[in-house]
Amino acid sequence: MSSPRVSILMATNSCDGLFRLALASCLEQSFPDFELVLVVNGVSDDTFLQIREHCGDPRIRLYRTDMRYLQFSLNLGLHFCRGELVARMDADDVAYPQRLARQVGFMDAHPDVAVCGSFCDLVDDRGQIVGRRTYPLDDAGIRALLYRDNPLCHPSVMYRRAPIVHRGGYQGYARAEDYYLWSTLAQDDGIVFANIPENLIAYRTESNAHPRVAARRQARAAVAATQLQFLLATGDFRWLPGMLRSIRKVLSLALRKKIKRIQ
Repeated sequence: MSSPRVSILMATNSCDGLFRLALASCLEQSFPDFELVLVVNGVSDDTFLQIREHCGDPRIRLYRTDMRYLQFSLNLGLHFCRGELVARMDADDVAYPQRLARQVGFMDAHPDVAVCGSFCDLVDDRGQIVGRRTYPLDDAGIRALLYRDNPLCHPSVMYRRAPIVHRGGYQGYARAEDYYLWSTLAQDDGIVFANIPENLIAYRTESNAHPRVAARRQARAAVAATQLQFLLATGDFRWLPGMLRSIRKVLSLALRKKIKRIQ
């Protein structure tokens, strides 16, 4: 049996409505030549059985691990991906029907590009569009932003599998595994990044609810740690302003948490 052109890579630890919506959006893609590699991590037997009930489509390849750790799940899934191209997808976002078709077309037209993201719609807890997130389009702009912040929306990204596997896949810090990966790839001048100026996914934003503020603080701390690591490893002081900015954001989010607790 021939390998599909694209492997969609998704990890989940839930069978809630958001997961089912994300799953359906993958299966409704206009581009037909794909598989969906779904890694279920750290769930009970009952939850796994519920998830499996929604995975009857032959394009889905289902794997299970007790390791509730995203980097491990993504690397496990990456190992089983057969496609030359891998499309990342989160289990609470929605891929628009033309997503794969647009990204495959772009990658075919730009064979030098290794990593291709897109703009995205921002949706709230009710699924309402509340904004739009844009990113630099070309390699130079993406690399420039990388020193300060994440220049790619991870669940919108499609990449060529070979260079990612060659560099060890997902490593680094929890909640910043994507930023660490882009930072690692950027050390190679032969890696080319791009973003498509179209909204190809609906990306679920985090509200100001207390647990999510804590998650954002942890994510920003992981970004700061990544920036410090690459500053020390490369001696490139272009990482320094971004690291200081990240630290200020961590302190700001910590203060917000303290104020909420007082209230």
